[in-house]
Amino acid sequence: MCKSFASINCRDPFEIKTVLDSHQWMSMSSDRTPVGMISRFTCSKCGDEYVVMLTSPSAMRAEENVHKTLEVSADNVIF
Repeated sequence: MCKSFASINCRDPFEIKTVLDSHQWMSMSSDRTPVGMISRFTCSKCGDEYVVMLTSPSAMRAEENVHKTLEVSADNVIF
């Protein structure tokens, strides 16, 4: 059974992980840049959506030294 996020402490990593682990996530789309990525997932059981953004301060500082590309994917298609 999928747990609801409505009553959790959104600053508690353990509570967040418990809710996330109760779902069955399918990847819907992803965007990758030289400094990070954003991915969107949908639960196949309840339809909840989960969006995650990962960035790196060191990648942001090194951004000037890398070729700037954007990678976008949806399902199994990558642009």
